[in-house]
Amino acid sequence: RYVVPDLAGLTPAEAEDTLGAAGIPVGEIEEIYHEEVPAGVVISQSAPPGEELRRDTSVSVEVSKGQEPIEIEDFTGQPFTEADKALTDAGFAVVAEETSDPDLPPGTVISQDPSSGTGARGDEIRLQVAASDQLKIPVPNVVGMDVGAARLLLGALGTLVLASLFGL
Repeated sequence: RYVVPDLAGLTPAEAEDTLGAAGIPVGEIEEIYHEEVPAGVVISQSAPPGEELRRDTSVSVEVSKGQEPIEIEDFTGQPFTEADKALTDAGFAVVAEETSDPDLPPGTVISQDPSSGTGARGDEIRLQVAASDQLKIPVPNVVGMDVGAARLLLGALGTLVLASLFGL
């Protein structure tokens, strides 16, 4: 009988050498995607470490291919809400920055970086988005009001008030 060594964390070549030294034949070496284990490292084995095997019983291993690549879809010209949902659902971290663009409806994706290729879960996708109407502050009409009252009303909105008196 042969005692199975622990192969987790080894490279496939190291796992083969370790099994060979223990007198155990190598079974299949299967590569699979793994979210946490880096590519080229043994994730699991068909027989647990410490188990005793009969002669000629092989041990197969699963080796990480790293994170599964995710296709990056380009959302330029599309609504931000759709882009954000699709990219987030795919596993990306979306970072949006609003930019003024009078030629596009508010909430439209102006540009995306990266806009194509593949990424991994947690990668950052940056979106430039046409500024929303919600950023506009409604300004009350102060024409004809006393300057002090107008400053007080406009100042309450958090605006800087510069008054010019014409014709006085």
